[in-house]
Amino acid sequence: MKITICASVDFTPKIKEVADLLSKQGHDVEIPYYSKKILSGKASLDDYKKVKEKGGDMELDAVLILNLDKKGVKNYKADNS
Repeated sequence: MKITICASVDFTPKIKEVADLLSKQGHDVEIPYYSKKILSGKASLDDYKKVKEKGGDMELDAVLILNLDKKGVKNYKADNS
């Protein structure tokens, strides 16, 4: 299963911990862009905070969830009961 972790970059160590656990279970895990940079050594949390404070131009992540009408039901949700 593909799983995207959405969390504040401030929690990068916990994000890594959870991502590693999910990966070991066989999942394909995506984490926030700046967390990837921090974990790869290309940036630090302090770098991130400086850019964020200045309102600088940085690549952002987004999650788009489409909850469309289906089977004549507005904002369709499967009944899992």
